[in-house]
Amino acid sequence: MDEAFNLEALCQGNEKDWYAFYQTYAPYVKRILSWTRWHFSKEEQEEMLQEVFISIVRSVKNYRGEAQISTFISRIAQNTCISAIRKKVAQKRGEGEQAVPFDEILESTLQSYDSTAAGFEERVALQGAVQKLSPECQKLIHKRYAEDLSYETLADHYGESISALAARLKRCLLSLKEIYLGEKKSDKCDHDNGGRK
Repeated sequence: MDEAFNLEALCQGNEKDWYAFYQTYAPYVKRILSWTRWHFSKEEQEEMLQEVFISIVRSVKNYRGEAQISTFISRIAQNTCISAIRKKVAQKRGEGEQAVPFDEILESTLQSYDSTAAGFEERVALQGAVQKLSPECQKLIHKRYAEDLSYETLADHYGESISALAARLKRCLLSLKEIYLGEKKSDKCDHDNGGRK
Protein backbone atom coordinates (compact mmCIF):
# COMPACT_ATOMS: atom_id res chain seq x y z
CA MET A 1 0.00 0.00 0.00
CA ASP A 2 2.76 2.48 0.97
CA GLU A 3 4.76 1.98 -2.20
CA ALA A 4 1.81 2.90 -4.40
CA PHE A 5 2.08 6.65 -3.82
CA ASN A 6 4.72 9.35 -3.67
CA LEU A 7 3.43 12.18 -1.47
CA GLU A 8 5.77 14.75 -3.00
CA ALA A 9 4.39 13.88 -6.41
CA LEU A 10 0.85 14.12 -5.05
CA CYS A 11 1.56 17.70 -3.97
CA GLN A 12 1.98 18.54 -7.64
CA GLY A 13 -0.60 16.07 -8.85
CA ASN A 14 -4.09 16.43 -10.18
CA GLU A 15 -7.48 15.61 -8.73
CA LYS A 16 -7.35 12.09 -10.12
CA ASP A 17 -4.15 11.34 -8.14
CA TRP A 18 -5.69 12.56 -4.90
CA TYR A 19 -8.88 10.61 -5.53
CA ALA A 20 -6.89 7.41 -5.97
CA PHE A 21 -4.94 8.23 -2.81
CA TYR A 22 -8.19 8.82 -0.89
CA GLN A 23 -9.73 5.59 -2.13
CA THR A 24 -6.63 3.68 -1.05
CA TYR A 25 -6.21 5.12 2.45
CA ALA A 26 -9.78 6.02 3.47
CA PRO A 27 -10.52 2.48 4.78
CA TYR A 28 -7.31 2.62 6.85
CA VAL A 29 -8.27 5.99 8.35
CA LYS A 30 -11.82 4.78 9.01
CA ARG A 31 -10.47 1.91 11.10
CA ILE A 32 -8.53 4.36 13.26
CA LEU A 33 -11.57 6.60 13.64
CA SER A 34 -13.67 3.62 14.75
CA TRP A 35 -11.39 2.77 17.70
CA THR A 36 -13.52 2.61 20.83
CA ARG A 37 -11.12 4.86 22.75
CA TRP A 38 -12.41 7.89 20.80
CA HIS A 39 -16.12 7.35 21.56
CA PHE A 40 -17.06 8.84 18.16
CA SER A 41 -20.52 8.27 16.71
CA LYS A 42 -20.89 7.14 13.08
CA GLU A 43 -21.73 10.70 12.09
CA GLU A 44 -18.68 12.05 13.90
CA GLN A 45 -16.47 9.46 12.23
CA GLU A 46 -17.64 10.62 8.80
CA GLU A 47 -16.91 14.24 9.70
CA MET A 48 -13.54 13.30 11.13
CA LEU A 49 -12.65 11.41 7.95
CA GLN A 50 -12.87 14.63 5.98
CA GLU A 51 -10.90 16.51 8.67
CA VAL A 52 -8.11 13.95 8.55
CA PHE A 53 -7.66 14.20 4.79
CA ILE A 54 -7.74 17.99 4.96
CA SER A 55 -4.94 17.74 7.54
CA ILE A 56 -3.04 15.35 5.28
CA VAL A 57 -3.20 17.86 2.43
CA ARG A 58 -1.88 20.56 4.76
CA SER A 59 0.85 18.37 6.24
CA VAL A 60 2.07 16.48 3.20
CA LYS A 61 4.83 19.03 2.61
CA ASN A 62 6.33 17.99 5.96
CA TYR A 63 6.65 14.34 4.97
CA ARG A 64 10.32 13.41 4.66
CA GLY A 65 9.99 9.75 3.81
CA GLU A 66 11.57 8.65 7.10
CA ALA A 67 8.46 6.63 8.03
CA GLN A 68 5.99 4.67 5.98
CA ILE A 69 3.12 6.66 4.51
CA SER A 70 0.67 4.61 6.58
CA THR A 71 2.53 5.63 9.76
CA PHE A 72 2.50 9.28 8.67
CA ILE A 73 -1.25 9.08 8.03
CA SER A 74 -1.89 7.24 11.30
CA ARG A 75 -0.21 10.00 13.29
CA ILE A 76 -2.23 12.69 11.54
CA ALA A 77 -5.45 10.73 12.09
CA GLN A 78 -4.72 10.18 15.79
CA ASN A 79 -3.71 13.82 16.33
CA THR A 80 -6.92 14.95 14.64
CA CYS A 81 -8.95 12.65 16.92
CA ILE A 82 -7.11 13.87 20.00
CA SER A 83 -7.75 17.50 19.06
CA ALA A 84 -11.44 16.73 18.60
CA ILE A 85 -11.63 15.07 22.03
CA ARG A 86 -9.93 18.01 23.70
CA LYS A 87 -12.41 20.38 22.07
CA LYS A 88 -15.29 18.22 23.33
CA VAL A 89 -13.85 18.17 26.85
CA ALA A 90 -13.31 21.95 26.80
CA GLN A 91 -16.85 22.47 25.53
CA LYS A 92 -18.31 20.31 28.29
CA ARG A 93 -16.35 22.21 30.89
CA GLY A 94 -17.54 25.49 29.42
CA GLU A 95 -21.14 24.31 29.68
CA GLY A 96 -20.61 23.40 33.31
CA GLU A 97 -20.75 19.64 32.80
CA GLN A 98 -18.76 17.71 35.38
CA ALA A 99 -19.17 14.19 34.02
CA VAL A 100 -16.23 14.21 31.61
CA PRO A 101 -14.81 10.66 31.53
CA PHE A 102 -11.29 10.91 32.90
CA ASP A 103 -10.09 8.04 30.74
CA GLU A 104 -10.76 10.23 27.66
CA ILE A 105 -8.20 12.72 28.94
CA LEU A 106 -5.84 9.95 29.96
CA GLU A 107 -5.97 8.17 26.61
CA SER A 108 -5.74 11.30 24.52
CA THR A 109 -2.75 12.56 26.50
CA LEU A 110 -0.66 9.41 26.94
CA GLN A 111 -1.21 8.30 23.36
CA SER A 112 -0.78 11.74 21.88
CA TYR A 113 1.73 12.59 19.18
CA ASP A 114 0.77 16.22 19.73
CA SER A 115 3.83 18.44 19.86
CA THR A 116 2.04 21.71 20.69
CA ALA A 117 2.99 23.49 23.90
CA ALA A 118 -0.41 22.82 25.48
CA GLY A 119 -0.32 19.16 24.56
CA PHE A 120 3.23 18.83 25.88
CA GLU A 121 2.35 20.45 29.21
CA GLU A 122 -0.66 18.21 29.69
CA ARG A 123 1.39 15.13 28.88
CA VAL A 124 4.16 16.09 31.31
CA ALA A 125 1.65 16.84 34.07
CA LEU A 126 -0.14 13.54 33.63
CA GLN A 127 3.03 11.50 33.38
CA GLY A 128 4.25 13.17 36.57
CA ALA A 129 1.06 12.06 38.30
CA VAL A 130 1.48 8.52 36.96
CA GLN A 131 4.96 8.35 38.51
CA LYS A 132 3.42 8.93 41.93
CA LEU A 133 1.33 5.77 41.65
CA SER A 134 2.42 2.37 42.89
CA PRO A 135 4.78 0.44 40.57
CA GLU A 136 1.96 -2.03 39.88
CA CYS A 137 -0.43 0.71 38.77
CA GLN A 138 2.25 2.38 36.68
CA LYS A 139 2.92 -0.85 34.80
CA LEU A 140 -0.77 -1.58 34.28
CA ILE A 141 -1.57 1.90 32.99
CA HIS A 142 1.45 1.84 30.70
CA LYS A 143 0.46 -1.51 29.22
CA ARG A 144 -3.19 -0.50 28.76
CA TYR A 145 -2.74 3.00 27.35
CA ALA A 146 0.82 3.44 26.07
CA GLU A 147 1.11 -0.08 24.62
CA ASP A 148 -2.63 -0.16 23.77
CA LEU A 149 -3.09 -3.73 25.02
CA SER A 150 -6.65 -5.03 25.22
CA TYR A 151 -8.34 -6.15 28.43
CA GLU A 152 -8.23 -9.73 27.15
CA THR A 153 -4.48 -9.58 26.52
CA LEU A 154 -3.83 -7.99 29.90
CA ALA A 155 -6.01 -10.52 31.72
CA ASP A 156 -4.03 -13.34 30.12
CA HIS A 157 -0.76 -11.62 30.98
CA TYR A 158 -1.65 -11.22 34.65
CA GLY A 159 -3.46 -14.55 34.92
CA GLU A 160 -6.76 -13.10 36.13
CA SER A 161 -10.29 -12.62 34.85
CA ILE A 162 -11.20 -9.66 32.68
CA SER A 163 -13.59 -8.36 35.37
CA ALA A 164 -10.84 -8.52 38.02
CA LEU A 165 -8.40 -6.80 35.68
CA ALA A 166 -10.94 -4.06 34.87
CA ALA A 167 -11.63 -3.49 38.57
CA ARG A 168 -7.92 -3.19 39.33
CA LEU A 169 -7.38 -0.77 36.46
CA LYS A 170 -10.33 1.31 37.64
CA ARG A 171 -8.80 1.61 41.11
CA CYS A 172 -5.52 2.74 39.57
CA LEU A 173 -7.32 5.33 37.43
CA LEU A 174 -9.21 6.67 40.43
CA SER A 175 -5.92 7.09 42.29
CA LEU A 176 -4.42 8.79 39.25
CA LYS A 177 -7.43 11.07 38.94
CA GLU A 178 -7.07 12.20 42.54
CA ILE A 179 -3.37 12.95 42.12
CA TYR A 180 -3.71 14.63 38.73
CA LEU A 181 -6.71 16.81 39.54
CA GLY A 182 -5.29 17.61 42.95
CA GLU A 183 -2.13 18.96 41.35
CA LYS A 184 -4.18 20.88 38.80
CA LYS A 185 -6.18 22.47 41.62
CA SER A 186 -2.97 23.35 43.47
CA ASP A 187 -1.48 24.92 40.33
CA LYS A 188 -4.64 26.96 39.82
CA CYS A 189 -4.56 28.21 43.40
CA ASP A 190 -0.91 29.21 43.03
CA HIS A 191 -1.75 31.03 39.80
CA ASP A 192 -4.75 32.81 41.38
CA ASN A 193 -2.54 33.88 44.30
CA GLY A 194 0.08 35.28 41.98
CA GLY A 195 2.47 32.44 42.71
CA ARG A 196 2.40 33.05 46.49
CA LYS A 197 2.42 29.92 48.64
